[in-house]
Amino acid sequence: MSAANGRTPATRTVVEELLRRIGEGDPERIAGLYAERGDWKLSWPEDEHGRSATPWIRHRSTRADAAAHYRELAAHHRPGAAATAIERVLVDGGDAVVLGEIRQTAAATGREYR
Repeated sequence: MSAANGRTPATRTVVEELLRRIGEGDPERIAGLYAERGDWKLSWPEDEHGRSATPWIRHRSTRADAAAHYRELAAHHRPGAAATAIERVLVDGGDAVVLGEIRQTAAATGREYR
């Protein structure tokens, strides 16, 4: 994401925009904030989730992969049965960490998790 003057906007601004877009739920707009190429690993042991039960949890490396992640996440969860609580956004220069809780309900089982 580039500012009009060609400089990259402040990290906190980008994080806030990402969270806003995630809340809106449009995978393409969310992915627009991701780099074209990257190394995005969702770490969750294979024996605990299985690839077929949680297809959204896998390694991603492109902006298109990021959009696919949000599409898959939506496709495998019950609409309107999710909640997110952001507790804190920590920023140090170009690095940021978002702390909070995400709750979802799996469409296949009706089981809620966080």
